[in-house]
Amino acid sequence: MSPLKKSQKAPFTGVLVSPSGVAKLVTELESRKEQVQVEVNRAREQEKATCNLQLANDRARAEYVSSVAAAQLSSKDAELAAANAAAMSDKSTQALKIALAAAVGLIVGSGIATLLLVLQ
Repeated sequence: MSPLKKSQKAPFTGVLVSPSGVAKLVTELESRKEQVQVEVNRAREQEKATCNLQLANDRARAEYVSSVAAAQLSSKDAELAAANAAAMSDKSTQALKIALAAAVGLIVGSGIATLLLVLQ
């Protein structure tokens, strides 16, 4: 910018703007800078809110998946414990049957031996 006096020739070709016109242009430029900053801040806040919402949704989904997995694991643990108890019960029952069969065998064997001794 070069101030000119009345009747002074401009050192270049161009558009002559009065001081009040220059003031208006400067004011508009500063106003536009403020408007741009307001829009940038608004866009940032909107993006931040969107990201926070997505983060909250992801956390909720992760908690849900974790709780479902924990419930499934607990259920499988209970099934395994029941299966182990049933297996142990079957082993105990089988051992008891073997012991009873052995006892019956001894009793019958003793009875037969006693009977043979008596019959001789």
